[in-house]
Amino acid sequence: MALNWTQIIMAAAGTVGFSLIFRLRARYVPLTAVVGALGWAVYLITQQMFQSASVFLPALTGGFAAAISSEILARVMKAPSTLFFITSTVPLIPGSTLYYCMDAIVAGEKEAALRYGMITFLIAFGIARE
Repeated sequence: MALNWTQIIMAAAGTVGFSLIFRLRARYVPLTAVVGALGWAVYLITQQMFQSASVFLPALTGGFAAAISSEILARVMKAPSTLFFITSTVPLIPGSTLYYCMDAIVAGEKEAALRYGMITFLIAFGIARE
């Protein structure tokens, strides 16, 4: 079971980008990158382990890993957990499927819109369950 390290590194980079946009203190930025990379790695591991058609379980476990590690870091760093959690769940957000869903709606492709909408909802629901 080989992980795609490029995806994990890019998840960390995306988390750093959003940490900078949200103007987090410099000492929190590397920690948010670790949490973002951890959440995406857990997502990929769960996706490879279960290889099901559903995206709900990988999103749920990735979000859960990000939530638990955010809570631990919040206690260690004496900071609010939302600093770590909000920025670290950014790699899990279903942006591409939402785009394809909206594109299919505009194009009048009801079946494709329903399929992409269902995938988007399942990923978002998996993240929101934390």
